[in-house]
Amino acid sequence: MLNKLGYLILEGIQVIGISAILIVIMHVWFIQPQEVQGLSMYPFLDNGDHLLTEKVTYRFKEPERGDIIVFQFPLDRSKDYIKRIIALPEEKIQVKNNQIIIYNTDNPEGLVLEEKYLSEDTVTEGREFIKEGQIVEVPENSYAVFGDNREKSADSRQWGFITRNDIVGRAVLRWWPPQAFNTLE
Repeated sequence: MLNKLGYLILEGIQVIGISAILIVIMHVWFIQPQEVQGLSMYPFLDNGDHLLTEKVTYRFKEPERGDIIVFQFPLDRSKDYIKRIIALPEEKIQVKNNQIIIYNTDNPEGLVLEEKYLSEDTVTEGREFIKEGQIVEVPENSYAVFGDNREKSADSRQWGFITRNDIVGRAVLRWWPPQAFNTLE
């Protein structure tokens, strides 16, 4: 027969156990904390910022241009990267004269991407994979992702596209540091 202390300990273990299970379920299926490492998204996101990434939206709708996403780096799936979606599946992309031009069914002649989230002095140049002036088609089920700090960002221009399966979720909230607390939409 258990005494009061025994029941209290047993209740505490149950509460801790149920809490741990709920935290794991939330982390695996719904939301994940993320720390920004590096300056590829600066000044919008800074090194050491802490984000919440939600994992539900993309189960019901497709990712959109401009979304800030967390994804498994295709060359080392043990690493998560944070970038912005620039080009969508089956679009063509061109980096030319400090501009990004998107070619798709709505814009067969090309649309210069307006990126109001970038500072005016941002330089966008081609690299090894998406070369300056070259038009490259984004494969089905894939995305071109760039960092906002274009000169310091390793991104699709350098190592290629990511697939839908690489995407962990959409970064929605910066919660740390406190003075930078805001939604990322």
